[in-house]
Amino acid sequence: MKMGVASVLIGLVGLIVITYFYLQAEESQVDTGEMLHMASVYTMSLPLRVVLFTVEALGVLLGYLAYRSRHIKLGLLGIGLCTLCLILLYGYSF
Repeated sequence: MKMGVASVLIGLVGLIVITYFYLQAEESQVDTGEMLHMASVYTMSLPLRVVLFTVEALGVLLGYLAYRSRHIKLGLLGIGLCTLCLILLYGYSF
């Protein structure tokens, strides 16, 4: 059960961190000659993205182990939250 709770907490903290940095993003207009494009500048550094990716992958693994040890709801919730964080983190291209 501890693995499931840890997975859910990792997912929630990751979601909070990613949401915070999405809200800190700045949008600016870039002139490419004939058209104006909107460009977003994210403030999340590469080492933070790598650490967050690693921790979220560990959260998925902990959720899977909790799922296998008969804590199905906690395991699936942890897997879902951590996978959502990994999908949102994909927007920050490495």
